Amino acid sequence: MRRIDLVRETLNKMYKENNKGVTAEQIADKLNLQRSNVSFDLNQLVKQGLAKKISGRPVLFQPAVSASVKEINDTFSVLVGYSGSLSTVVQQGKAAIMYPPSGLHTLIFGETGVGKTMFAELMFEYGKHTGRFTSDAPFVIFNCADYANNPQLLMGQIFGIKKGAYTGAEYDQPGLLEKANGGVMFLDEVHRLTAEGQEMLFTFIDKGIFKRLGETEYTRKANVLIIAATTEDPKSKLLDTFTRRIPMMITIPPLRERKLSERYTLIEEFFRQESGRIGKDIIVSQNALKSLLLYDCPNNIGQLKSDIQLSCARAFLDCVSKEHGKVVIRSKILPEHVKKGILKLKDYREEINQILGISNLDFIFSSEQEIKNIQSSDQYSIPDNFYEMIEKRIEMLRKEGIEDEEINEIIGMDIESYFIKFMGNITKKVNEEEIERIIGKEILSLAKEIIDFAKDKLKHPYLDPVLYGFALHINSTVERLRQKKAIINPQLNDIRKKYPKEFTFAIEIASIIEEKLKIELPIDEIGFLTMFFINREFTEQQEKNATVGILVLMHGNSGAASMAKVANTLLATDLAHGIDMPLNVKPEDIYKEVKELIVKLDQGKGVLILADMGSLINFGDLLSKEVNVSTKTVEMVSTPMVIEATRKAMLGADLDTVYNSAIDINPYLGKKITQSPVLPINKNVIVTGCYTGEGSSVKIKSYISKNIEHNNIDIIPISFTSVSDFKKQINLLSKFKNIIAVVSFVNPDIPSIPFIKLEDIFTEHGQKKLQELIQQEKIFSQIGETLSANLKLDNIEDLVFDLKEVLFNISKDLGKSFSNDIIIGSILHIACLIERLINNWSIEVNYNKTNNGCFYNSFNSLNIIKKHLGKIEKKYNISFPEQEINIITSILLEK
Repeated sequence: MRRIDLVRETLNKMYKENNKGVTAEQIADKLNLQRSNVSFDLNQLVKQGLAKKISGRPVLFQPAVSASVKEINDTFSVLVGYSGSLSTVVQQGKAAIMYPPSGLHTLIFGETGVGKTMFAELMFEYGKHTGRFTSDAPFVIFNCADYANNPQLLMGQIFGIKKGAYTGAEYDQPGLLEKANGGVMFLDEVHRLTAEGQEMLFTFIDKGIFKRLGETEYTRKANVLIIAATTEDPKSKLLDTFTRRIPMMITIPPLRERKLSERYTLIEEFFRQESGRIGKDIIVSQNALKSLLLYDCPNNIGQLKSDIQLSCARAFLDCVSKEHGKVVIRSKILPEHVKKGILKLKDYREEINQILGISNLDFIFSSEQEIKNIQSSDQYSIPDNFYEMIEKRIEMLRKEGIEDEEINEIIGMDIESYFIKFMGNITKKVNEEEIERIIGKEILSLAKEIIDFAKDKLKHPYLDPVLYGFALHINSTVERLRQKKAIINPQLNDIRKKYPKEFTFAIEIASIIEEKLKIELPIDEIGFLTMFFINREFTEQQEKNATVGILVLMHGNSGAASMAKVANTLLATDLAHGIDMPLNVKPEDIYKEVKELIVKLDQGKGVLILADMGSLINFGDLLSKEVNVSTKTVEMVSTPMVIEATRKAMLGADLDTVYNSAIDINPYLGKKITQSPVLPINKNVIVTGCYTGEGSSVKIKSYISKNIEHNNIDIIPISFTSVSDFKKQINLLSKFKNIIAVVSFVNPDIPSIPFIKLEDIFTEHGQKKLQELIQQEKIFSQIGETLSANLKLDNIEDLVFDLKEVLFNISKDLGKSFSNDIIIGSILHIACLIERLINNWSIEVNYNKTNNGCFYNSFNSLNIIKKHLGKIEKKYNISFPEQEINIITSILLEK
């Protein structure tokens, strides 16, 4: 350190002890320097504006506060919004550093990508400029997540390790607290710190002393300011005794809560940075800028930067391959999720016009303009030579004689793959933390290794989404085996026959799991492992092509076979099957034959049994329970019934539809025989689902219970052996319960039931989605109570459920989420309308017909709404007037 810097630092420190001023002699004595040299340095500091001189006897010197403040403003000015949306945050950061005597320990809260690490670094720089820290003071960064699965090592990293503290501790090791002495220790992801670690840390905060791991008597001292950061709610993830000792809480707002003008500044600077990398100006269209300003950006500034880099990479590829010399970004080049931003323009048009102007001219961004140090972590930055790599790859492909069009396609795929992986790593980091907390690092690492192996061996590129489900499954299996619980797979033989390639692979990975985890897997478990590696795209297509099985059962020698043959001949199919029971044959003998055939006929959509009379009409109920196949039975079968049921099955209809079509063909002959009475919905539930025993789904249930408010809502874990089995169980449960949502890595694809991917439930976005669904259920309950008190209608609860289902399906088909206000308003309006229509009360419509024109541009939306309202009309035997449909449409479309 230069002598003048040492003098300035000492002046700042001594001034804190005596705020009247410090003499040159006092500083000289303190530093053991010549008084004349110190006096010279102090006068130089005065000339530089870094100190001020107070004449008198003796002459006193003070730090120049105004100069310090000026420097500080420069320090924080690199933050976009430092005098706008971040002004309060900046003031808090300054106060935390300057608060006497040694600053305030600080906790920074904010979502992924908002700039927590950079803000901590700026606080430290501020401290150096004001003299709170020396110019060579340390800034030590430690990510608590790196050692979250090894609490002993984690605490050893922070506090240090005494030789012999544990096996392998062969020498004394200083901890980060000692290394950070005189400066700042930044603890990122502090919520991963164990309770014991938090307790040791708050002892240091209280007393300034600590012990290395393994030390019992000797205590150490350090002067360290702690700045911690977390993405989690401190109240739920940190001990109260710890947070009480962190007096300064700073929340950095997410991008969506900041001004659009600030977002534009970020966009502008990121484009300038990319212009510098590329070495060319970047031309961006107005619409592309509008999309970038308005799209949903859950990973905040980091994601914004990454999406801009992806867009620049695409534009650069176009520039180099077509050799037109310009890097141009128009809407078509943007990532798909960014393009959707333009859909919000209506709500922000005035603000956008103020930022971009009302002309339609393109914007040009150049690296020659000043580039600021924008707050975004290096984790969001592509390599410096990224564009050079693209050029070299194009040159290499051209040398191989590949046409430019094909080169464009190859490089384009490379770029897409890179950025998908790049941003996926950021999002996965959040998900993996939660999974790791539940199952531990060892099993998660093993699951990743196996999934990577599977992608290479099976050539199935879509296996990433099953990672978390697979990891939970392995953990559940290990726990089950250690508790000496049996693992039974009733579908083992079917799985082995249906998926031979995947079954063989499962045997191979079972040996890897056994070796790594020191366990022995039973053969039944091989079947469950297989289900994670099937080609889901192919299987889902098979399920889409699946049909309901048609089985005719009759007493006698040929009636059933004849009816099935007639239906098959007329419809040119082989879907219908018949089994006859001669009068001299016992029902139990035919039962075995029917059982074997039903298992063969079931393609995942169930089997419709059309029987004539007697014991045959009870077969369906018995078989459903025995072989786990959904069945419905119609008695007093006739040939027209068989033909109609077969025709509907050929069209891909579900079991309920095929069943009802058979009844409707002759309602006086057919009588519905259902296996389970449909009870009124009396309980709200959330379903969690995983393969095998309920261990994995129970863990998901436990996680949801801890992280989501769910008063008066049950969470039901379901285990299943196939997607169709999962769907059957949910459909059966939905007859007795109101299913708010299904959480699983497998989508049962039931239109009226919301689905949340397993990996999403470990993120803020997924938890928010589930919380919103729960909140909506509360609203539906309140609506039901209101309507019951005011409407003269029976079964209000059923009506609210029907309207909820209709709104859900309309929302899904329109691709539009409805706010709670719209849901409440539309249900109340439609329910009151139904009451008037059922009671034949007059309907006064005060509706301006000229408003009909507003739907001409929404004709498709109007038809979708009409279609779903038709289900209400049919069930309640009413007909909505055209003008009322227009009013409902205006409510839903907010027009």
